[in-house]
Amino acid sequence: TMYGTWWCSFCDAQRQSFGREAWTQVPYVECDPRAAGAEPMKCQTAGIQGFPEWVLPSGLHVNGLKSMDDFETLLAAETSKAGGNRPAGTTVLPMPGAGKDGEACEDCKVGDSLAAYKAASTKPST
Repeated sequence: TMYGTWWCSFCDAQRQSFGREAWTQVPYVECDPRAAGAEPMKCQTAGIQGFPEWVLPSGLHVNGLKSMDDFETLLAAETSKAGGNRPAGTTVLPMPGAGKDGEACEDCKVGDSLAAYKAASTKPST
């Protein structure tokens, strides 16, 4: 489950990184009480410290904007903890990518914040 806010640019970049189709499958809790449908008590009860913050089925909290590779690694670790089976209630999400015509999907495009994150995460360690 992703906990976030409507005004958080990193939350927006995270939503866009999934793409429109996949995002509809992601459990999301809006934490800003000013937003329609907000559930700030869920955020408080879950102990949310920042945005975006993910709470995995095991209860592990993961903070910040994550790449699809990060999610793959996290979910693989969750699966191995569950004895090779996906934890109950998890959904396998379609990965964003090329459309039928081979072009990148429009809803997957994000601003500079995700591009900067990707660039920083691919720098070789020194």
